[in-house]
Amino acid sequence: MLRKVSIGILCILLVTALVLVGCSSSAPTAPNTPAPAGDKFPSRPIEGVVPYSAGSAVDNNLRALAPSLERALGGQKVMVTNKPGASAGIGCNYIAKSVKPDGYAFGLVNIASLTATATMTDVGFDPIKDIKWIGCTGCL
Repeated sequence: MLRKVSIGILCILLVTALVLVGCSSSAPTAPNTPAPAGDKFPSRPIEGVVPYSAGSAVDNNLRALAPSLERALGGQKVMVTNKPGASAGIGCNYIAKSVKPDGYAFGLVNIASLTATATMTDVGFDPIKDIKWIGCTGCL
C-alpha cells in the first residue's frame, strides 16, 4: 500500500514539474498574453532523457514511472531516451542545451552527476544556471 502511495505522489510531483517546465520560457512575453486557441497539452509524446545507459538505476526509475506518467498525461506516450557517456556529462549537456523548455522533454539526473560535472572543467554547460530543478523522484 505504501509503495502505491509513494509512486502516486512521485507521479504527481513529476507531472507538476512537467507542467512547470512547459509553462516556463526564456523568451520575454507581454503580460496577460492569451494562449493560442486550440493548443492542447500534451499533443505529442514526452521525452524523458536519462544521461546513463539502459539498465542503470536512473533508467530503471524512469521506466518504472513512465506508465503512471502516461496515465496522468491522458495516455500520451513517455519515451525514455538514453544519452550515456562522460560520467553523465553528455546527457546533462543535452538536457541543458538541446531540450526546449516547452514541457515535451525533461531529464532525470541524480545529484551526484550534477555535482561531478560542476567540478569538471568546461563541460559545456553550467549546472546551476542551465538546468532548472523541478522535482525529486526519490529522496531520503
